[in-house]
Amino acid sequence: MITHTVLFRFSADDATAATEVAEAKRLLELMPPLIPELRSLWVGVDGRRLVDGTRIPQAYDLALVTTHESWDELDAYAAHPEHIRLTAFIRERATERAVVDAAD
Repeated sequence: MITHTVLFRFSADDATAATEVAEAKRLLELMPPLIPELRSLWVGVDGRRLVDGTRIPQAYDLALVTTHESWDELDAYAAHPEHIRLTAFIRERATERAVVDAAD
């Protein structure tokens, strides 16, 4: 099993970030029925920043965790047209991104 974890930071402006993060979460959650190589998907939002406006310096705004049966499935997911289309919104707005791909 491959676990693909991506962390995103958005705008420094809290109001802008809240809107962008909410839309990014909505778009990411559309992917499971569209991409067969996507075994599971979880999207989490940093509650501190979006609820009370605070953020510790090392925090990210949005986390995406997906699972895939193999490296080939992860590659197929990454290249899938729906993945590319749905993540374009995030890539245009995220200021930073970190990725970890771990094999069990």
